[in-house]
This record gives sequence, C-alpha cells and structure tokens, in this order.
Amino acid sequence: MKKSIKVGIAAALTTVLFGVAGTRPAHADSIFIHDSLQNPKVEQVYRGNVLSGYDDPDRLDKMTNPMPNVQHQKKFARVKVNMLGNTPLHNYPTADDSGEKNAFNTTLYLPTGFNVSPKEHGNYQSVVVANDSIYLVESMGTGTNEGDIVRFKLSDLEDLGLFKEGGASLLLQAYDFTNPYNNSSNNMQMLMALGDVKKSMDAQNGLQTTINNMQTQIDAQNTSVRNLNTLITKAQKNKKLKGKDKKNTINGYKKQIANTKKLISNLNQQLATPKQQYQANEDTINDAKQKYPFLNNLSKIQKAVQISPLINVGHGQTLSWNPKTQHLYLAQDESLKDLTPGQNNNVTELDPDTLEPIRQYHFRLQQGGTSMQMHTLTFDNDGNAYIGRKRGGNYVIFKGRLDTNNVSFKPVGQMLNWWKGAANQCLSYNAANNRLYVVSNDAIVSVPVDKLGNGILTDNDVHYTTFNTGREFEGLGFDSSGRGYMLMLWKPELLQTQDPMN
Repeated sequence: MKKSIKVGIAAALTTVLFGVAGTRPAHADSIFIHDSLQNPKVEQVYRGNVLSGYDDPDRLDKMTNPMPNVQHQKKFARVKVNMLGNTPLHNYPTADDSGEKNAFNTTLYLPTGFNVSPKEHGNYQSVVVANDSIYLVESMGTGTNEGDIVRFKLSDLEDLGLFKEGGASLLLQAYDFTNPYNNSSNNMQMLMALGDVKKSMDAQNGLQTTINNMQTQIDAQNTSVRNLNTLITKAQKNKKLKGKDKKNTINGYKKQIANTKKLISNLNQQLATPKQQYQANEDTINDAKQKYPFLNNLSKIQKAVQISPLINVGHGQTLSWNPKTQHLYLAQDESLKDLTPGQNNNVTELDPDTLEPIRQYHFRLQQGGTSMQMHTLTFDNDGNAYIGRKRGGNYVIFKGRLDTNNVSFKPVGQMLNWWKGAANQCLSYNAANNRLYVVSNDAIVSVPVDKLGNGILTDNDVHYTTFNTGREFEGLGFDSSGRGYMLMLWKPELLQTQDPMN
C-alpha cells in the first residue's frame, strides 16, 4: 500500500469514526531551538569555563563499595509487539545479587514515532515524570541532533484507560496507525483490514439513503392504503350511493388497496437487500472496533498528547526537571565525544506547559586540555544541579548550580566504584527519598544527596539495583511516591517499579 493511500485511509477513518479531520495534535509551532539564538525573547546566558576543583582527578577519593556482577550487554534483547494480537506485558524482577528487591512492569508501549518526521524509528532517549505529566525526548538517531519533545498528562492517560488492563498498547496503536512514515507489516495488515472498514463506512451513507428513500415510498403507500380504507368506510356510510354504484365504488377502492399492498410487498422485498448489506457493514465496523479497541479512543488519545515540532535535541539523552524552578532543562549534547577546547555545552530551559524556551545557557567544563561534554543532568529539591561522568572504573559526580545568578560545577570529592564498559545512560533524582540515581543498562546505583555533597559517603550509603532484562535502559523518572518509571529500548517501552525505589 502506498503511503498516500495509507494516509488517506487513516485520515478518512479518523473523520468517519470521530467526526474530525486530521491526526496531528495541536502544538505551538513557534517552538524554536534552532532559532532561539536569534529570538530576542529567549535570554542567552554565557559563562565561560564553570568547572573547578578538577585539576587533578586522581586526587579524588575512590570508594570501595562492592558492586554487583553485571555483564555489559554488547547486543541488546529486542521485543516484538504485534498490534493485531495480544501485547506482551513484561515483569522484570531484580537479579539475585541485587541489593534491592523490586520489579519493573510494563506501563506503556511507545509508538514508532509521533508523526513529526520520516526519520522516526522509536529511538527515545529521556523521560521525566513531573507536573502531572510524562515528558519524553524522541531522537531521530545518532548524528542527526534532531528530535521532538512529547508530553502527556498522567491524569488524562488514566481517564482514557491506558493504565488499565489492555491499555498498555493503546498509545502505540493510536500513533502507529496514523503514522504515514511507518510501514511495518503489522501496521499494514491492520490498515488493510481497516480499509475494509472504511469501505463499509462509505457504503453506509449510500445504503442509508436508499433505505430511507424506499421506506419513504413504503410509508406513502401505507398511507394510501389507510386513506383508501377510510374512503371505503365513507362509501359504506354514504346513503346517496346505492346498489350497484356503491358496490362498484367500494370494489374499486379494494382493488387499489390490493395493488398498493402488492407494491408495498415488492418494495419490502427490495428493501431487504440494502438492509442486509447495511447490517453486514455494521457487523464489520463493530467487529473492527472490538478487535481494535483503540479506534474508540484514537482521537481522544491524540488530543491528550502535546508534541513539539522537530527541534535540536542533540543526542536527546538528557531532559531533566528542576523542582526549584518547576522548569524543564534540555542538554543539547550534539556529540558523543568530548568537545573541542573552547566549545560550549548548551542547555535550554523550557516552560513545562508550552515547551517554549525561556533561556539558554552556554558554558564550558574545561579540565586541562579536555573540554567535557555533559551527557547527564538532574536537579535536587533545592535546585542544585548534578552531572555525572565515567572515569575508568569509577564514576565522578559534579555538583553545582545552573541558573542566571550562578553557573558552576565541581566534583563532590568521592568517586563511586563503577563497572567497566557499562554505558552512562542517565542521572536522576528521587524527591521522595532525596537520593541520586546513576543508570546504566540493567544496573542502577543510588546515593543520598545530603551526604554526597559533604564527602562522607560510606559503602552502606551506596545502594544498587540490578536486573537481567538484556534490554537497553535509557532514562529513569520518579513519581511523588518514589516509584520509578524506566524508559527501555527496543521496542520502546515505559515500565514502572512495583514498589518505591530505595
């Protein structure tokens, strides 16, 4: 099926099913990031080198906290999701040597894309849970430095049944169904099946007109029969009509009634065919709605999602929430390597409701001849900013500020014991227990913020949670109760912990 046909079916079905044309949710087309430097409304903050206390990293204390036996995944497990059948719900319990017992359970499957670009392939990099919302960064892939930010309110998804049994794939179905850039076999099978539904829906209009016209004729003939019966009654009571004249008049009326009833019978026989066709089409439509429940909620689901246009997200690995400012921060890490000397890190502060830029920060993290590029960023309740960086078999956390009055970072003084070869996927803050979480694939390490800055961490302060999913972990967010939301690839999936994380 050609894309143009696919889009036509999707748009037509959306219109017929829901009475609205189009499949894209409304968003602010003025969003930016490519052009923010030229936008006078977006404040620009330049601060030069903001890194201190890192002239000799080897002088930092190296902790000896024991680490679990986690193997670095060279090839990640991939999950197959069949939109035409039952979607698997995952339950990933913690590994036997995990310091915490918990489990990740499937909450939502994410679509291949949110219909903003033909480059979409389900490459999500960041998740933030805040402001009664889930925010995601959808990347168009390494090297493109483009993507979009997606927001959906938790309360809206709850109301639409996405968190109920059978709701985990509704968001994926709603967007993959109408995505003109996705030609997966499952999607195409569904579209062809729904193409038959479209034919049925189109036919209903013509059939209903035929049925109405024929029913109007039948009603008119039935009215004629009633009128003729009335005339017979009047003729029988008419004293002026006598003998043969009365008999001929009444027989004439009866003959007209007989002919009219034959016409009604013929019309009813003719009406049976379009009625049967109409019912068959109704059965086709109802069967499709039962087989694809998302059709009943497609429009509502799409209206509940806010999507930015294609913007510069860098790699897209770091979107974070500052509880102090109640704003989002997007680190545009345009290279996976360190920067050239003098080159800036760029962070955009965003309005969480409009996704519009408020200000942009430009600064360097210069240590000797190395200009470090930040790939992680998070904030605690007091607005302190944290970034993390691997150093050999250790992990360095930098604490500082990122606001108009102060942009500065320095290492906390203690390097966490780390495992070699594991990716530095995410740094996240849990306000419920005031702990910082370092996320790698199948492993999460956390430390208390109040001890972290003081350099008095002990081995017992370092908690670890490990899994055997074989999946690629991308981001970790927390709700107000401290339950974690893990963003995993591939297929993109959002999972929630069974219990609050420690």
